[in-house]
Amino acid sequence: MLPALPRIVSLGSGKRKVPSAFIDCQDFFVYGRYALVEALKRAGTTGGAVLLPAYHCRTIVESALYLGAEVRFYPMTTDLRPDFPSMHNLVADGSARTLLLTHYFGFSNALDEARRFCEEHGMALIEDCAHAFYGEHEGRVLGTVGHFSVASAWKFLPLRDGAVLRDNTGATVAMDLPRQPMKDEIKAMVAILRDWAGTTLKKPGLPEVDVALLNRRALEISAYIPERKGKEEIQFQPNLVEMAGLRTSSWMVSHTDHSQVMSRRRANYQHWLTGMRDLQGVQPLFSVLPDGVVPYAFPLLTDARGLVFHALKLAGIPIWRWEDVAKTECPISQDYRLRLLQLPCHQDLSREEIDWMLRILHRVVPGLLA
Repeated sequence: MLPALPRIVSLGSGKRKVPSAFIDCQDFFVYGRYALVEALKRAGTTGGAVLLPAYHCRTIVESALYLGAEVRFYPMTTDLRPDFPSMHNLVADGSARTLLLTHYFGFSNALDEARRFCEEHGMALIEDCAHAFYGEHEGRVLGTVGHFSVASAWKFLPLRDGAVLRDNTGATVAMDLPRQPMKDEIKAMVAILRDWAGTTLKKPGLPEVDVALLNRRALEISAYIPERKGKEEIQFQPNLVEMAGLRTSSWMVSHTDHSQVMSRRRANYQHWLTGMRDLQGVQPLFSVLPDGVVPYAFPLLTDARGLVFHALKLAGIPIWRWEDVAKTECPISQDYRLRLLQLPCHQDLSREEIDWMLRILHRVVPGLLA
């Protein structure tokens, strides 16, 4: 089975000029959901209403609810941009104080439109850069346009935790987050070294896959899986809201060769695009990789029944989908929760591994979607 998250990469000074707004930020949290709590507080959201994207990771909803905010989901277009003409009713009563704009999969979202919308309605803009630790658009680094921005370092680097809050308002907020116990720091270092040894010294071979069996099992799962799962386990842990991320994680952010990470992720995304060129029945959400984009994952639109998703999962390919998005009237989010898959393109994937996943896709898709 392929790793779901990045493994060890080369270390460097970390001080080269790279398009990231977060490498030198001081407000370092455990995970993005807790950094978002602080951003929402500074934006004045507590007790008011916040506009969240209808297509979302559930953790952003938990952060807003923790503060007692009223959550209002705004509709999306097919390329996951806010449907601004349909959003005015959400702010008509004047109680909406914040809009969260997500840069999905590392691709810049509607920054200028979002900023204008917020200025028009007296709202704060928070950039959700959980998928965009790096990246720029039209000369602006992602995370520097909104009043605040939040990024997840651990989603891009081989860390055990680590999220960053950036405050672009010019205000000076002194934060002295308590550190995690030294035993947790030691555990993190041991785990990182174990991962490095396991993947560098004895890299496993790629398994043979019985495609007919995969497809048969995918059909069986699809026939019996409930439309919606039961109550999901809450991932939000209040005791971590005001806890600093690990020193180990912070150190690695400062000492990683970020240029290498960015170039490898871009190369892997492009390799996915090339390999998908003649595959019928599925479609990349973003079929072009613009300059300045450093992808988090490769988003792929597949079938509404989830057959391709189940087959790839059974094959051991580390993929995700946000199937537990909130029920809203946005048809795009309700459609994408099952159809939009996130395939890996992290920097430690080799061309051989991506080719192996592509071969499975090319064999699975025609049999399931014919």
